[in-house]
Amino acid sequence: MLSRKQLVQAAQLAEQCGRYKDMATAMRQLVMEGKDPLTHEEKTLLSEAYNLCTVLHLPGTRPIP
Repeated sequence: MLSRKQLVQAAQLAEQCGRYKDMATAMRQLVMEGKDPLTHEEKTLLSEAYNLCTVLHLPGTRPIP
């Protein structure tokens, strides 16, 4: 089990590498711990992770004209 700090670092590294699913996974693990409220930085990482995962799938969901 990774510590809270290690999960944040893993999410930041995954973001730099463009591995947004891994970023979301690290943040999900952090949230599931549920020990303390999220910091501003953690909230930002969580939001970015899920937004970037969603954006990657948007081009495939456009309606056919």
